[in-house]
Amino acid sequence: MKNQSSLSILFFIGFIEFFERFGFYTLQGILVVYLLKEKHFTSTDAFHIYGAFSALLYGFVGLGGWCGERILGASTTLLLGLLVMLLGYLGLTFASVEAFFPSLAGVCIGNALFKANPATILGKIYHDQPEKLHSAFTIFYMTVNLGALSALIIGPFLSHHLGYRYAFFASALGIFIACCVVMINKIKLREVTQELQMFQGKKWHFLGVMGVVILLWVLTVFLLSSYVYVILGLKVVIAMVLAVYLWAAQNESPGVRRRLWVVLILMVEAVVFFTLYHQMPTSINLYGVLHVYPKILGIAFDPQSFQALNPFWIIVWSPVLAVWYQKNAISAYPLSIFHKFSIGMLCCGLSYIVLYVSHFFADASFHVSPMWLVVSYIFQSLAELLVSALGLAMVAELVPTTWMGGVMGMWFLTSSVSGFTGAKVASLIEVPQAMQASLHSLNAFATVFAEIALVIIAISLLMFFSIKYMQKMISLND
Repeated sequence: MKNQSSLSILFFIGFIEFFERFGFYTLQGILVVYLLKEKHFTSTDAFHIYGAFSALLYGFVGLGGWCGERILGASTTLLLGLLVMLLGYLGLTFASVEAFFPSLAGVCIGNALFKANPATILGKIYHDQPEKLHSAFTIFYMTVNLGALSALIIGPFLSHHLGYRYAFFASALGIFIACCVVMINKIKLREVTQELQMFQGKKWHFLGVMGVVILLWVLTVFLLSSYVYVILGLKVVIAMVLAVYLWAAQNESPGVRRRLWVVLILMVEAVVFFTLYHQMPTSINLYGVLHVYPKILGIAFDPQSFQALNPFWIIVWSPVLAVWYQKNAISAYPLSIFHKFSIGMLCCGLSYIVLYVSHFFADASFHVSPMWLVVSYIFQSLAELLVSALGLAMVAELVPTTWMGGVMGMWFLTSSVSGFTGAKVASLIEVPQAMQASLHSLNAFATVFAEIALVIIAISLLMFFSIKYMQKMISLND
């Protein structure tokens, strides 16, 4: 009976995550090119706005996790987040040019309320089923990428053939469907997560949360339009979160405290990975637009849709890894989360080696075969499953349930930090204002890809050498 209930919630959470991610990736997949072509920003400004958006998108996720854990409950908080996101996407679709930053801010705040709570719900449900934990989160991550795959095919098609407003409306439609699904199943979800007993009689807290949401929305509008302040704000948020995390950890038993230290170390490693992850909608996306022939198996498409290779390979790899995780967990030599993180980093480095090598095979027009991107995304997607997808499982595996919501929020804060660091890395490439391929731009991409590959390979080797120490940290008794 418990297994059936767990599967039911896994299906439900995956379903709403699919539509929420469809909305988000439709926007993310076209945002940089939209800023370059429609808003006429320079490449540096476009990357910085993208970085500020990505940083703010995840910067307040810890508050959303805490709100779901302590104030409104996970189901109510994620529904509120979806509704705020819906307003943001509708603003991008129908509002005037002046409403661009307020609408983008709505997406950020809505994501902050929503993002940590689906994973928190799954973490609690599977916390007592460790043999199924990694598989459950891998399947969950596959539904995320089904939404991304659909978005990265449909979004560029709509923006190219009909206009960007139609792509933004597709985002709004995905969020609207997710809202409907949550409202239809909200009572069942609250029963399973025992929120009816936990939050009964605290309805007045909703008004307080809404007040904070409005204040954060205004602040986010300012930061998006004045992105130079995002770095300072991000430093303040990180310092505050780390201070609270370390202070609270000191009040735990030695065993729990060591686990929390290990989680923090893995989060630092995740910042490096996510910095490179954010190259997909920025530098790698523009490399595809400028230097890769947009045709696979004779089928031509908008070059922005090369990004769909990432969720495509995620979907291919996910069931394979989900089965392998369960078999490996009961084998004589099970791989720990530290092994999987290290292998993921190594795969990430290999993906950039492929991109670097590709520039040696460019033709006279400075274009390369799309198969180079296909192969690169194979490694990139495998790395994402081993680091990003299992990062959520890592939190569920290593931290107590009472820490789950807050630490899930901290995990997503790594994406906030890396959103801006990723934009900084992308801005090292000088993109031609005319958006035309040249030998100079080809070499600029190759240089940055080579530097990334060397750094990430070195980091992955360091991670392999530290595995025994990390395992010892979590195995010591109190």
